[in-house]
Amino acid sequence: MDPATGNGRGAAGGLAQRRPGLIESAPAMLETNETALLLACARTRIEDLDAERIRSLCGQQRDWPAFLNSASANRMGPMLFRNLRECAADAVVPPDVLARLKRSYGMQVSRNDRLEEATRAVLGAFEKAGIEALLLRGALVGEVVYGDPALRPYTDLDVLIRKDDLPRAKEQLKA
Repeated sequence: MDPATGNGRGAAGGLAQRRPGLIESAPAMLETNETALLLACARTRIEDLDAERIRSLCGQQRDWPAFLNSASANRMGPMLFRNLRECAADAVVPPDVLARLKRSYGMQVSRNDRLEEATRAVLGAFEKAGIEALLLRGALVGEVVYGDPALRPYTDLDVLIRKDDLPRAKEQLKA
């Protein structure tokens, strides 16, 4: 806002300069092949052109440990495993890298299975007690948005209940 004119235009009437945002700085972020490959794989569906790009980036990848570290830091292992297999990039990805991503996928499936079991128990107990509950995030997002719960890592349950039901809900959780 220009204090002299009271609008977003400078005194000369031109648009005020703004700082570069994420879009403008994106090319600098993509300087590494690891980042480009992570971003190419960060999608719920792989189209033919995406698959070609992913295979090409895999063929150019030189620093697989850096790629795995970035994947781990961003909790993308399960998605990378599924998407690299889906686009047949596993032919150019070193077997040890695929094995690590596969372990990540398997561990997330196991974790999600345990959390799903706990979710069913909590929701069942709430239902028996007459407590209306709404499941948020986590498993719900994994299934609805990603189509595969293992692609959406989560570590806890998010359940919304009415404020008045809180004392009864606490009792159910203690039981």
